[in-house]
Amino acid sequence: MTAYNGGSYASRGGGGSASTAFSTGYAYGFPVTNLGARTLTVGIGSARDQSDSMNMVLAASVTLNLANTGANGRNVDTALAANKFYKIAIIGGAAGVASFAVNESDLSGYTLPAGYTYIRFIGFCKTDASSNIYGQTWLGNGIHRATRYQVDQTTLTVLTGGNQVVFTAVSCAAWLPPGLTRTYTLIDYTNFGLSWFVVRPGGSTLATPPITCDADGRYSFWVPLTTDASRNIEYRTLGPGEALTISITGYEMEL
Repeated sequence: MTAYNGGSYASRGGGGSASTAFSTGYAYGFPVTNLGARTLTVGIGSARDQSDSMNMVLAASVTLNLANTGANGRNVDTALAANKFYKIAIIGGAAGVASFAVNESDLSGYTLPAGYTYIRFIGFCKTDASSNIYGQTWLGNGIHRATRYQVDQTTLTVLTGGNQVVFTAVSCAAWLPPGLTRTYTLIDYTNFGLSWFVVRPGGSTLATPPITCDADGRYSFWVPLTTDASRNIEYRTLGPGEALTISITGYEMEL
């Protein structure tokens, strides 16, 4: 692993190198896969850190273990928690380059392990009620990434039996990490004759937004939806006899 601090290189054992500082915001690689109940594999990759001060090159895959704290573990500021997002990162410094995870509750202030000064976030994972990591598929190699949950739809549901006749907010925060607004949404709808529904981003003033359905029958379809900053979307139906179900199946992000 190799670190470059803008002036000199320091080999951290078994890693490649770069001849110049990476461009601001650069990131490539670091594929993430589920490994065990509380472990992930983070693959090789390279990135410029968040402060644009250091190149970080991970030359071999590592195991990120949420049961541990420190390098290749989670931040020490909070105990391992259930039903929480953990932001996955690469960290670098005098001690080398490693993976790391930060509890969403600590994103405004967290402690890096000794010997590590720089960080670059590369994605999220989420724990369940037993503090184990949900199954996910992480997609993308560059700065544009996507995640699809490998979880039963009923677990991912944020609205069941929706039948409000005025625009009503639905929180996506249970399955959309903090700071993100772009969801992959599964909508199930049972249409009873002369009826319809519409869905729009939270806070939108569009009376007739582009996501609508007014055909008879039962439908299930996937759409990308943007939330407001509070991670809300809004919906309404024609009448109180409708039955609208919304599930968040994944999300997009930019590193």
